[in-house]
Amino acid sequence: MRYYFKILFFFTIMTCNYAFSAAWKTSGITIPKNILKPLIEKFPDIKSDEDLAELLNQIVQLYPSAKVSPVFNGVMWNINVEKNLVIVAITAQAISKSLEVNIEKVSAKFRGTIFNPESLEKIEKVALESLKKSGYPNALILITTAINKHRVSLTIKIKAGPKCTISRVNFQLTLPNNITTPKIKGEICSISKLTSIIEKIEKNLKSMGYAFARLNFDSITYSKDKTKGILNINGKVGKIINYQFISEDRDLNKSILWELKDKLNPVDYLPFSVRSEIIKMLRSDGYHSSVVNGPVVSSHQDKTVETYSFKISTGPITKLSEVSLVGVNIFSKSKVISIIQRKNVLNSTNKIDMKNLEEGLNNLKSAYQKIGYWDVRIREPRLVTDSVTGNTLIVLHVEEGLQRKLQNIQIRGNKFISDEKIKNLLNLKVGMPINKRSLATTERSIYKAYTDGGFIYSKIKIKIKSKRVRNALPSTISIEVSEGKQASFGQVFLFGLSKTREKVVLRELTFKQGEKYSPKKIEESKQKLIGTGIFKSVLIEPMDKFAIEEQGRVIDISVTMKENDARIITFGPGYDVFKGYNYVIEASHKNISGMARKFSVRTFLSEDKQQEAVRNSTLLGTILGLGFTEPYILNLPFDGNFTISYKAKATNFWNFSTISQQRFSHKLNSANIGSISLYSRQKLNKEIGSEEQIALFLTPGNTTQTSIGIKYEVDSRNDISWPTTGYFLGFEIENANYKLGGDVKFTKTDFLSNAFYGIGKSIVLAFSLNYTKYFNINRNDSEAGYNTLPTSEALFAGGSGMIRGFQKQLGPYIRYFIKDDFNRESIKQEQFVGGTTRVVNKLEIRYLMSRNSALTYFYDIGNSFIDQTEITKMNIRLSSQSKTREKVTIEDNFIFPLESIVTNSSKFLNSVYSSTGISINFITPFGRFRFGYGIPVTQPTSSICQANSEYCSDRGSDNAGFFKRGKIDLGIDRDF
Repeated sequence: MRYYFKILFFFTIMTCNYAFSAAWKTSGITIPKNILKPLIEKFPDIKSDEDLAELLNQIVQLYPSAKVSPVFNGVMWNINVEKNLVIVAITAQAISKSLEVNIEKVSAKFRGTIFNPESLEKIEKVALESLKKSGYPNALILITTAINKHRVSLTIKIKAGPKCTISRVNFQLTLPNNITTPKIKGEICSISKLTSIIEKIEKNLKSMGYAFARLNFDSITYSKDKTKGILNINGKVGKIINYQFISEDRDLNKSILWELKDKLNPVDYLPFSVRSEIIKMLRSDGYHSSVVNGPVVSSHQDKTVETYSFKISTGPITKLSEVSLVGVNIFSKSKVISIIQRKNVLNSTNKIDMKNLEEGLNNLKSAYQKIGYWDVRIREPRLVTDSVTGNTLIVLHVEEGLQRKLQNIQIRGNKFISDEKIKNLLNLKVGMPINKRSLATTERSIYKAYTDGGFIYSKIKIKIKSKRVRNALPSTISIEVSEGKQASFGQVFLFGLSKTREKVVLRELTFKQGEKYSPKKIEESKQKLIGTGIFKSVLIEPMDKFAIEEQGRVIDISVTMKENDARIITFGPGYDVFKGYNYVIEASHKNISGMARKFSVRTFLSEDKQQEAVRNSTLLGTILGLGFTEPYILNLPFDGNFTISYKAKATNFWNFSTISQQRFSHKLNSANIGSISLYSRQKLNKEIGSEEQIALFLTPGNTTQTSIGIKYEVDSRNDISWPTTGYFLGFEIENANYKLGGDVKFTKTDFLSNAFYGIGKSIVLAFSLNYTKYFNINRNDSEAGYNTLPTSEALFAGGSGMIRGFQKQLGPYIRYFIKDDFNRESIKQEQFVGGTTRVVNKLEIRYLMSRNSALTYFYDIGNSFIDQTEITKMNIRLSSQSKTREKVTIEDNFIFPLESIVTNSSKFLNSVYSSTGISINFITPFGRFRFGYGIPVTQPTSSICQANSEYCSDRGSDNAGFFKRGKIDLGIDRDF
């Protein structure tokens, strides 16, 4: 491009007759004002050849891949800046889908390159070579172009022609007679397929003992018409290799010899490496004094078999008796041992693990370097072993060196970021020891600060100079900054949209044309686009792949998206201990009119099998919900959501609720991690039952609730369907008040915290804490005792989403007596009423068995209870309801403060239910389908139960067998 610019410039000045001190303007590409303004200030007029050359040079630096053409019209200079044609898409058309995919794959590297005859020639060459390797040496291709402005889309049309097949195989080596080879004759001349066949032959040879066998694809010799080919295979077979391990030590366990024979396969270990592997394996078993001689090679009579013999002398098992430190002054002996022991140097038998000892010594070295001792040297540990007992002394010799402490900080080359900010990133003060690793972290932090500000070509170098003074190394940290050019975002081009409007994508982008280029904003934009739920994948990258390599100052961006299916219908069966079998049907459209509007219909049906109110008949528990979400109301970053639902359930009596809710949500940051929502909710609650039912079960009858609330959420989970890292925090406050038009008053707080920690690639630890509480409960039209919490709001602790495994509901219940027709009294208890406070803790250990399935161990603990203020009101009411000699009472109401989890754990554990179990999870796009089984572990016992077992409520069936004690857990969820 530089040479092109020079030729163009000299051609212009030789062919144009112009006068200097002329004004100038640009045409073609629209240069952002913030980029153009500095050029106008620097070159208000063109007064000389040098001015024109420098101006053109500046523009070329802004747009390295553009064509810059200066033309003088006799009055002023017109500098036309036109971008070169850039290849933005390459697709293939062939009879075979596999050929299309392969050609698109090999030609993908040309996407983003400049379109010219040379690039077309290269693409054609690569495509033909790929077709030849795939077995089509007679293939022909035709490349067609479609140009839109400066964007070029290529279509590679493939005429495969007759395929080539293998007519003969030429082995340039001698194979054993008893080897079976896969059929090769007649196979297509595909190099990749033929190579895999050759690898199978080599594998068969090695399984027969030919450990050194090596077969290679050599070439294909084609016939004149290239429809037949001769496969040439070279390599060597070698001899059959055997390893023999001999030991005369009586103490050596025979299983160790079998282990050596099993693990040290000649296919995996060459003879010269076997000796060291034997020593390594023996040391892992505690034989640190072992000696291995050999190998001694012996050949079979027919010279096709070679045996390598190793003679082993183990000595006694070495056991640690003492650790001796030499040269250690900074750390105490106990501190050194604790640092090393973090890697489990010793096992339960006190045998020394040399591998973990080595890692422990590396930890010790890191501990020294962290406090400024960079030059510390830890020699190879010396083991002094008693040849009879095996007792071993480990001698560690440490040369600590001198400590580096900060004396001064020198910063040069920085303009964009101040000295003070860089020093804050360094986080060191004069006199502090210098952590070697932290310097590398600081270097990355400074670089990130620059790239976030558009200086993507910046370079940061941190050097340290130390000068010995007595027994110290006062050090100066020198930070060299080369800021480079500041890049800006250019035009944004969108690809892959068929149903979604461009407006939806552009409003989610956190960057605009002319703003400083920032990789952070690109990542944030990608997360926001994925967060809309309407895209499967999003790729944001420079339009011209050479723009950054050539250090362009204006970088055009391409955003390539794959859209999700907007219409989704899901069906999920489930099972709950208290609801029985249930079914969820949900239909939704996530992208109405291409504007990311969402509409959903959800139906939930359940048996509600514990239906006291309807006796032997069945009223299906029903939830019917409609929801609509409008994103970006009035083009502001607020989502509006409206839902209306109808619920019907029958437990102690019939309960019907109609709920409508309006919600406005706002994302608090560009990465979609935090959000805040304001909502209003209206609820009409109708309850039907006998006078006794309504009185005893503490329903206040029909109610109207109107409330407002605020909800704050932070979600950093890496994957909603199966999170392996991150956390979810939610906090909600809801207030129902008379002034809003309802006849119920309460304040509700709800806190939820989920955390996820990945261990390796397959294991995840998941923790959850949920705390919900109602307070300031009242009704403006009820007498004392009837002004309690509506039953539709009551909190229960048992069930599929809470404490699993119990056969009965958890929480307080009403105990009362009834009279039969003969005036005989009998107990009627365990009518659960729910609580006003609930705490649920969950621990899960999840093991990913495959891409879409996982095994989970869970442990749940928690309970719900009625606060003392509400108990007092309820007792007033219940005292007037009893028609027998016995009073109506509330039982198993175990009250505990939340802080008792930490301050009084014994009280907390004596007041909660716990269960454990396992489940199998199937991960689907709609959530986790879960099938599991839980059993109770502990349940609290009241004082009246301890005195009289007749009044005990056994939630977990302690007297039943193991499998009858628990409950099946079946359902679909997304939350935890």
